[in-house]
Amino acid sequence: MKYLKPLILTFVLLFAFSINIDAQQHLNFMEIPIDGKIDDFQKQLYSKGFLPETEYNKKLPFGQRAFSGKIKGRSCILMVFYTKTKTVFRVKFGYQFYSSESSIKYFNEEKDSLSKLYIYAKTNLKKEGADLKYHFDIYKSNDYSANSLGDIELILSPYKENGITYYNVMFDYVDFDNVFTYIKENPSIL
Repeated sequence: MKYLKPLILTFVLLFAFSINIDAQQHLNFMEIPIDGKIDDFQKQLYSKGFLPETEYNKKLPFGQRAFSGKIKGRSCILMVFYTKTKTVFRVKFGYQFYSSESSIKYFNEEKDSLSKLYIYAKTNLKKEGADLKYHFDIYKSNDYSANSLGDIELILSPYKENGITYYNVMFDYVDFDNVFTYIKENPSIL
């Protein structure tokens, strides 16, 4: 009987710990959880070959940092967004194309790649103005009634500059737990 109390306490603590671990799961970007402080996230980006865009960062508002590096062999500028408490909640990057055909081909390849990578996702394709968006709601299991970890938007966006049409293919990763922290800190954005 005297061993029963510690045994029950151990099971209760293990159960509470497992719930806490489960609740702390976040959306990942390049195997880095979109969570934690910006300085820690930045160190993990450095380990993947990204460097800060020092001059560009001087012009950015608090809550944003830019990095340059390569993803899948393509050079890009990566934007990382964080809250007032410096918790990372969003990562965005993209590539520029000079032809509609090559941008659509790349967009479709990435859509297929993300569909294979995130098997537990609800998806939809929508057109907003000239933009084409493919939206992935990411879940940790096939229980779609559970809370989503976050979302990824794949966006094809044409724009004109000096009479030339360019096509951006952009990726926007948002961790839901941390974006809600951002919204709480900035109620004026609603």
